[in-house]
Amino acid sequence: MLSYRTILEPASAEYVDRRSRFLATVLPVADEAAAQAYLAGRREQYWDAKHHVYAFRLLENRLERYSDDAEPHGTAGRPALGILAGRDLWNVMVVVTRYFGGTLLGTGGLVQAYAGSTRLALDAAQLVEMRPGISFFVDCDYSQYELLRRIVAQCGGTQCEADFTDRVRLRATIENNRFQTLQETLREQLSGTLTLQKTGEILTPFQINS
Repeated sequence: MLSYRTILEPASAEYVDRRSRFLATVLPVADEAAAQAYLAGRREQYWDAKHHVYAFRLLENRLERYSDDAEPHGTAGRPALGILAGRDLWNVMVVVTRYFGGTLLGTGGLVQAYAGSTRLALDAAQLVEMRPGISFFVDCDYSQYELLRRIVAQCGGTQCEADFTDRVRLRATIENNRFQTLQETLREQLSGTLTLQKTGEILTPFQINS
């Protein structure tokens, strides 16, 4: 599995220039069908808008697509795509919906508006790096649960859920290269009484600053 940068969840921002409003939304997308489905919903939601410019980048086959949606060629979709590429983001899409304000912005103004609105939406998003990890569970007594939870967090694991029955089953994920450290830490701090059970490999999001 390959590591890549993306966003965790959708985020939006608004850019205004001479009464033209640019409503930008960035969102994670898994494939082209998901991107087109979102675009169709966007057109329906903002049916009275003049333009719905989009751009997306998909990790599979390094696919990049964009559309100016009747804006002058090269002034809308390409600048938006450039912002996504400049931050090295994959499996991500931006749609910028424009409400025309009655004044032509010119080529430079359009480029600035579409790039700027995309940038603002990304600034509002949580950027993450998807890294190969291991999903696992571990069973423990109730008296061990809080310490176990802290150890998993300190070693870089992300708790997914916990099932409380006669014992506690904690489910979590952790980066591949930290799994051994977690095993050793548990052995030291809980006297080897707990065993990690791998359930598979998974791409796990880790927050990044930019």
